Amino acid sequence: MRSFGLFVSATVFLALSMPAAAATWQLEQDTGGFANTDTISAFTTSDDAKLVLRCENKDRIMILFQPHNIISEGGHVPTRYRIGQNPTITSTDWMSLYGIAAYWGAKKTDQKSDTRRQQIIAFAQSLMKGKDILIEAENERAQFSLEGSSKTISQVLAACGAV
Repeated sequence: MRSFGLFVSATVFLALSMPAAAATWQLEQDTGGFANTDTISAFTTSDDAKLVLRCENKDRIMILFQPHNIISEGGHVPTRYRIGQNPTITSTDWMSLYGIAAYWGAKKTDQKSDTRRQQIIAFAQSLMKGKDILIEAENERAQFSLEGSSKTISQVLAACGAV
């Protein structure tokens, strides 16, 4: 029992003394479920939030920004972001998803949202070229590393027929 406590103490010490590494981009696939959808998502996390690029049923593509704190429910959410050293972009296209996330999405089968879909694809492609992204929805802000994002993001774009 004493050696277990020593192991835990050593592990905690090592974890606290090592510099924090940039969060990696992960790929998640889900088929079926309660909504009966095929979903593929590329995502990363920071201390303050989660950033997700998702494709549902090879049709709907979306970006989700999930801060740890609640944002206002319903309607448009003023959002701005900066990828690397590029100019800051402000958008009113993002919507609140029940107050838990700001999302920007479009369906391939909806002609009205074709321009928005192309903008989302361009956004995702710029993520693959950048070093980091600073994003803010209302007053919730987070920064994410984009290093190593190309492979997972390109898989999501391919699943949605956007490559």
